Amino acid sequence: MVNKQAKHEQNQERIRQLVKDIEQQPNDTTSYLELSALLLEQKAFTEAIELLQKAHALVAKPELLDFNLAVAYYYDGQYDAALNLLAQLPVEDTVLYQQALIFFKQGNIKKALAFVLTIKKMTDESQELLGDIWLALGATKQAKEALMQIPVAARSAKVWFMLGVTSSTNSKDSAEGYFAKSRELDSEYFTTAMKQYEGVLALVREKNDD
Repeated sequence: MVNKQAKHEQNQERIRQLVKDIEQQPNDTTSYLELSALLLEQKAFTEAIELLQKAHALVAKPELLDFNLAVAYYYDGQYDAALNLLAQLPVEDTVLYQQALIFFKQGNIKKALAFVLTIKKMTDESQELLGDIWLALGATKQAKEALMQIPVAARSAKVWFMLGVTSSTNSKDSAEGYFAKSRELDSEYFTTAMKQYEGVLALVREKNDD
């Protein structure tokens, strides 16, 4: 709690400084990028969008702001606006990941899969998204393979939980072990996730019983 509070205070101080920097140098792209990133971190999505839209008319190369703006649109639930902007950017792994994430959120699972499989260098985030997509398609084996690519030390409560779900089809003991790790990392998330996946897990257990 202390660390979170200290980080929040540091971010607030940095935000105040960046606002002053922008007032003095309204054409500085770097300041807009850093400030928008901090606003997104604090879930101030509307403020980030307004900042970047305003900056578009002030900086020499507004296209450098477009990825951050697309991310802000995504977090604000403006998926079409985000996709339209991302489609104009050079094809890079970060852009492909964001596009795949948006398609997944929209329920366009197969298109999300196509985009995430195009990523050249998979990160932990990309592997987690790939696991989510495979699981949404009912491909538990492929989902587990993707999630297992994430190093143990980097696995979140969600990743451990999803590993538990994907393991429920063939190994109850392994599944329980993964669930235990998820619960240990974040009991609140685990409880919520179990409620969300009760139906899925029931179907898996029923299939195993057959």
